[in-house]
Amino acid sequence: MGKQQRLWLRQELPRLTQAGVIDELNAARLDAWCAADDKGEYSNKLLTTFATLGAGLIVLGVLLLLAFNWSELPRALRLLLALTPLATMQALGAYTLIRKRFSPVWREAVSTGLVLAIGAALALVSQIYQLPGDIDRFLLVWAALALPLLYLFEAVAGCLLYLTAITVWAMIRQLEGGQAVFFWIMFLLVLPRLVLAVRKAPAAMGSLALLWMFIIDLAICLGLTLEKVMPGLWMLEYAAFFAALYLAGSFWFDRGLSAPRNPLRTSGFLGTWILTFLLTYSWPWEEIGWYNLRTDPNFIPSAAVVDYVVLAVIVLSFLALLVLGFRQKRFRALPTAFLPLLLWPAYYLVAGHPGRDFFQVFVHLGLNLAILAVAVYYILDGYGRRQMAQINGGILLLVTQIALRFIFVEGFFEHLLVRGFIFIAIGAAFLAGNALLVWRFRKEQAS
Repeated sequence: MGKQQRLWLRQELPRLTQAGVIDELNAARLDAWCAADDKGEYSNKLLTTFATLGAGLIVLGVLLLLAFNWSELPRALRLLLALTPLATMQALGAYTLIRKRFSPVWREAVSTGLVLAIGAALALVSQIYQLPGDIDRFLLVWAALALPLLYLFEAVAGCLLYLTAITVWAMIRQLEGGQAVFFWIMFLLVLPRLVLAVRKAPAAMGSLALLWMFIIDLAICLGLTLEKVMPGLWMLEYAAFFAALYLAGSFWFDRGLSAPRNPLRTSGFLGTWILTFLLTYSWPWEEIGWYNLRTDPNFIPSAAVVDYVVLAVIVLSFLALLVLGFRQKRFRALPTAFLPLLLWPAYYLVAGHPGRDFFQVFVHLGLNLAILAVAVYYILDGYGRRQMAQINGGILLLVTQIALRFIFVEGFFEHLLVRGFIFIAIGAAFLAGNALLVWRFRKEQAS
């Protein structure tokens, strides 16, 4: 039984006892069992976290000790010392797989130490023999060697290190003017690890940490790996990406979970609305589309094929989830996923008519009206369902839209007194509306 189910059961025990479903003795036993299970789960998580941190610190500490008078040691001794941490961690890894296979504490700690030991051995051997190579090549080789460990130990920390390594590699490649398309191959190689973890225990802390890391990793690298031959393609890609995340979280993981425990829905919601508000400004729409293709030697047209393939995969995933939502009649999740459906015709209008400001004004007006419509829908639907959180969400969207349109504009520091009064008025209206609705709902419950 998961933590949320145990919490619900403990909250229901007084009502069940009062209704005569169970007696007080059994209620006390159930409460004690739930409390003990919660304490055991918390202890395991704490042990796993500290063991992982401890293993990482030990490996790093050993490396610092080896650095003392390193250059004065004979080459053979330096090679032996460089490989000793790796050999030690390999021995511990074999012991863990044979004797401690079902201990998450051992798996997390040893896999973390082993991944760090691999990176340290690579760096030290390269330094000993003066092997040529850049930091991006080192990160790629390190990630490739660590990949099998992610499946052998089924550990979370190793996956986080792997994803960090390939993300930093993609950043370095782009900063140096290179091409980071190979990121997608490395990402697809680790994707089954995420799927297995989520299917096995979707509400576990390890699965949630992996989901958050995968989402952050994708959100960063979607833009990094774009060849950007066609300006503005990022808008279509990110809109479909965040909308697909939101729909997936709403359909598959939305079981009354809090925002941090539903990474797909939370990140999709935040990403969609941040992008929507961003696109209500004029600068993202300047010089976009196929009439403004970049022909600079730094841009490789053949590499842009990967951009179109990634965009097609994301869009098809979004459309499949949209159809699933209609078939399952999950209509409440659909308004937040409106952005890609509006953005595609908007992109076509602006990109197909360069230099005509009328179409940009039309698109800006359409996006603002769409934000207004969705915000009003949230308020009305929340009022009908007596959901204060949803009502506040709709009001927050309206307040954000007003702030961006009439407050955070050019010349912000002019007329600060007027803007201050506007902020106070909006805040007072927000608080008054909340107080009125809470009073109304309590009055209805009392009657």
